[in-house]
Amino acid sequence: YDAFTWEDHKYVKLKIAFSLFGSPSIVGEDDTDVDITAYNADQQKSIKLIYDKLVANSGSEIKIAFIFLLIKEYQNKYQLPVIRFVKSDNSEVFLDHHARVYDSWCNFTKWNELPECLYCYPANGWY
Repeated sequence: YDAFTWEDHKYVKLKIAFSLFGSPSIVGEDDTDVDITAYNADQQKSIKLIYDKLVANSGSEIKIAFIFLLIKEYQNKYQLPVIRFVKSDNSEVFLDHHARVYDSWCNFTKWNELPECLYCYPANGWY
């Protein structure tokens, strides 16, 4: 897990942003430090939704790990992140790109709202 204290939450948001959207499309030539404002308004809304869910369920620090699903839907191929994190009671849960929380990897694979498609993921949600 990557562990973040409250002072490092900017980096949590950036990890979420990059996992969902890749590099921001709006970065100035002289920018040496990327900020969430480099993403568009809709992207910032998605980042905040996931971030808020992590904060609401985490303890004194946020412990997260990213899992990427490789998806093939007809001719389209893409990846989506799933965040494994440690709740304040020290249980492990999974958070999808719509900020839905699953109590286990089994629950995620059974109850996620992905379209009918082919997808590849690590066994039991671990690399």
